[in-house]
Amino acid sequence: MKTFIVLLVLLLSCSLAYAEYSTLAGVSWTPITKTYSTVGIASGAVVWTPVSGGKINLLGVFMAGIPRNARVSLRTGNVAFDGGTDIIPATEVVSGPIVISSSVPIWQGAVDGNISITSNNSISPSVVLWGYELR
Repeated sequence: MKTFIVLLVLLLSCSLAYAEYSTLAGVSWTPITKTYSTVGIASGAVVWTPVSGGKINLLGVFMAGIPRNARVSLRTGNVAFDGGTDIIPATEVVSGPIVISSSVPIWQGAVDGNISITSNNSISPSVVLWGYELR
């Protein structure tokens, strides 16, 4: 029973996103944080582009500065509001920031695939993404 509890605590308390260098399931990776902030974008602003030949593994998202009733989403590619593939589907913001976090990837991109923020109207967002890239 003690072994089970120790393993459970280790599994639940290991927040690998903040380690300097981590190994997960035999794969070594370095955590990456991307920040983006601007005034007055409508759609297609690229937030994260991986290194050449890399795949983004997204562990978390924080979006703030989005006005009430704006519809905002994270998508693959540099695309208009109604194009691309949703990573975080268009969500109508009622109040407060949007926070999604996990210790395992919530999304894995294609090779050389990027992440952009899109909206149905002009917004001034602050975005923080964290995760890692694999080659």
